[in-house]
Amino acid sequence: MPVWRHLLSIILVLTLLAGAPVPAAAQEPGALYTGQTFTGVANISQLLANVNFRDTRGHWAFVPVVRLAAQGLIGGRSQGYFVPEQSVSREEALTLLMRLAGLETAVAQQPSWQQGSPFGPANPTAALAQAYGLLGAREIAYEAEKWQEPVQRQEVAAWAGRLLGLRPVSGGPYPALAGFSDGQQVEPELAPWVEAVLQQGYLSGVRPGQFGPLQTLKRGEMAALMDRLDRQLAARRNTRRVEGQVVDRAESWLPGGQQEITLRVATFAGPVINLEITASSGGPLVDFILLRDGKLTTGRELAPGDPVQLLLQGERVLLAETSSSSQELTGMVLAVNNGEIVFADDSGRQYRYPASSLVLSGTYPGRLPVPGQPVRLTLRDGLITGLATLDPLPTPCYGQTAEGLLNGYLRQAGSGSLTVVTATGQEATVRLSSTTSFTRNGRRLDRQDLLVGDQLLIRHDGAGQALDIKVSNSGSRVSGLFKGRVAQFNRQDSRLVLRDAREFFYGRWLPAVPLQAVTLTREALLKLNGSIAPGTEVVVAVTAGPQGQAGVRVARLEADSRVFEGYLDRLSLGSGELVLLNERQLLELAPEAIVVKNGQLLEAADLVEGDYLFTLATAAGDAGQVALVLTEDLFTPAWQCYRGEIEEVRRESFELDEVEELNSARFWQYDWRESSDMDFDLAWEALISDGSGFISREQFVESRFTDRYYGYTAYTLVRDKVARGLLLLPSSAYNPTQISLGRVKGINQASGRIEVAAVRDWSSGYRRWQDNNLPLLLDAGTALVYKERDLAGLEALQPGDNIYLVHDRQRALLLVANN
Repeated sequence: MPVWRHLLSIILVLTLLAGAPVPAAAQEPGALYTGQTFTGVANISQLLANVNFRDTRGHWAFVPVVRLAAQGLIGGRSQGYFVPEQSVSREEALTLLMRLAGLETAVAQQPSWQQGSPFGPANPTAALAQAYGLLGAREIAYEAEKWQEPVQRQEVAAWAGRLLGLRPVSGGPYPALAGFSDGQQVEPELAPWVEAVLQQGYLSGVRPGQFGPLQTLKRGEMAALMDRLDRQLAARRNTRRVEGQVVDRAESWLPGGQQEITLRVATFAGPVINLEITASSGGPLVDFILLRDGKLTTGRELAPGDPVQLLLQGERVLLAETSSSSQELTGMVLAVNNGEIVFADDSGRQYRYPASSLVLSGTYPGRLPVPGQPVRLTLRDGLITGLATLDPLPTPCYGQTAEGLLNGYLRQAGSGSLTVVTATGQEATVRLSSTTSFTRNGRRLDRQDLLVGDQLLIRHDGAGQALDIKVSNSGSRVSGLFKGRVAQFNRQDSRLVLRDAREFFYGRWLPAVPLQAVTLTREALLKLNGSIAPGTEVVVAVTAGPQGQAGVRVARLEADSRVFEGYLDRLSLGSGELVLLNERQLLELAPEAIVVKNGQLLEAADLVEGDYLFTLATAAGDAGQVALVLTEDLFTPAWQCYRGEIEEVRRESFELDEVEELNSARFWQYDWRESSDMDFDLAWEALISDGSGFISREQFVESRFTDRYYGYTAYTLVRDKVARGLLLLPSSAYNPTQISLGRVKGINQASGRIEVAAVRDWSSGYRRWQDNNLPLLLDAGTALVYKERDLAGLEALQPGDNIYLVHDRQRALLLVANN
């Protein structure tokens, strides 16, 4: 924020100049100018139908598909289907890239450059691509049938790099490819181009740590890649992407009953442009497509205050995008006048919002911010719903009296309140009532479905009462923890390359990879406090995103390190002293220690007694300095797991004898503890298996007449004292069980077989995990599966999932994927 203080006078001057008219003749060719008008298209209904495919809604590539289809760059297959999971052929992929670069017309003209080409008229696209230097020796040698085969990801990456004119990374090493376990599979001829494309962020892996160079590219993936490339190639088609904000809307009726709507958009580049929409009772609607919160409509739904991203081609508007969901912006107030706030964000982009809807936080009600004051705005539907002063002027302190929003992660959940930690590190507590609602991905939750570390957006009444709470989709989840020595660190581009990097996996080390490359986030750089010399040993916490792996925290290892694990017996936040149960080594938490709980980067204050900790400490005198802490809850408090013998089956319930409970209390997370006999209601849609296959609820309850399942061992997952999942095993099939953790290596959905690697077994005697160097190959076809905080099926598990499992070395009985 201090930089704004130096730039304030400059920004204020630019604000005044932005309103001055600029002659069109003074603009560069193709540049926007104030007063320029853009219209929609006359056949808007047909265009909407062309982009609204039946099978893309809800698909991760929905937005890229809409953007490309609106420009006519990509189309559906038939009957309104796009088929995003269908593979793309080599010829189709090359055709789409050439079209994206505006070269389709050249292909159609079949110019003289086809003479002498090995492709000739049979494949004009490849012939033109060869003439432009997009193809290498391997592609030029392809026979005709090869061009009809599915294209490999490495091939498309190389073509894209050549099309963009990137400089190939020749000679190696390839740090971006080194970040993938299969990076060495890229063919040597293509590797320099693939590396260049990865470094620019145009392509990422198929999953964390895996690039999939030999895998085929799907239509949805092709659309996503084209959308990224289009930011560089759009100008070649006389198309541009413009961002701004709707500042005014005027409606008028013309002679003949024609309605005209003019939207004035203040672009972030400076000029204010007009978007024109016309409609009449008997004529066509001239409008453009609007994508708002994942829904397709038309531009006439835009209103003042809406932020917009526009796709402009010539003098036409092809697509506008906006969002009604809540968002936050940080920056500085430039002016407050006539009931309007003029605001510039951290990137220097200017916005105007009415002050009438303002909800103040960090200052007192009724007092507007002053020019030059750094603030954080909370926005929804183009209106300010909250304003917090980040560097407030000296004012009296008054409490909030208006409804507002609170954003932070969960530190503690009580029976009637929640304590969250905000982005500024401050604790805030809100009260809960019977009317407080919880949702996650649109699904209703209960307070007991929450885990420490959950990112929450809380709407409250301004007096501490929570009205509704949204739980995020855990997009910031830590996907890996790596230790290695710094091979290269460039603070300018935030690139960190580790050599001999090993993954920290629940207290054990997975095999090293030669090079591991990550891009550090701004927060990681700030926490780092200085540079890192080559050869320094570090631990890095990373998250997986569309641009590859991002390092969110780095900790230096100043001496030899060693793993310690066990239940947390005591933690002193003042001295940093950390005591693990049954561990004699003195441990102290290092100031820059990385703490990961439930997959989220948290603080030491979020650890509680009874958490099972996997730690990495360095030698420092008598006490080890803990640089890394990893811990995880097995279930949310809403779920319980029991096992016992079937004593009686009733119409709506059943009774278990000799009951044991898993994860029954702190310090007993991975042990079965004896409990009293218990009755359980049976859910109407309970998932039930008798070991040989799944059975219906009716089949199970009818067994009360035959005692078929009497004496069977039963495993059950319970929520609200209602059994949601039930696994029944005859006594003859029951063997001693083991609790293990590991990573899913492979799943055969047809046979129900699952392979688990990096296995660690729980020792009830030693009360700790022990390495098992043999993989597990188990029959999991009828196992109970818990994932995403709910009962699931085996099909919900994916290779790479980290899981806890109860098994008897032959059969998996319970599978719990991390939350």
